[in-house]
Amino acid sequence: MMERSHSDESAATIRELRSLSNVAIASREIQDILAIMHEDIKVITSYGKVHDGVGDAGQAFAKAFADPDFVTYVKQPLSIDVQGLEAAEVGNWSGEWKKEKIGGTYLARWSRGAKGWLVVAELFIPLARTSLGLS
Repeated sequence: MMERSHSDESAATIRELRSLSNVAIASREIQDILAIMHEDIKVITSYGKVHDGVGDAGQAFAKAFADPDFVTYVKQPLSIDVQGLEAAEVGNWSGEWKKEKIGGTYLARWSRGAKGWLVVAELFIPLARTSLGLS
């Protein structure tokens, strides 16, 4: 049986953290969503808005969850490259509301420190928009 490398274990940990984040988003548990974020996280949304810090990110999730048309956000990692204490995650994302769905590619930078692996930065690139409801 082959031993898993440290980078394989780190990538698996990051995939698990991303999965837990998706569950937290579906459950609308803001504190659980923020648990994987570095306090100084930078997020660039699909609309180009920058969220600076975990508090700002938390407010953005609270605003989305208060929208009666909001359904969910989902991030699906395609690749995770780990080098030492840094990792790059690339994947597909989608955001769904009652009347539309948008999605595309996301990039996330992770860093491992005293609190384990945390997201330091995310960038969401919109590549598709679909109308779901009748106008």
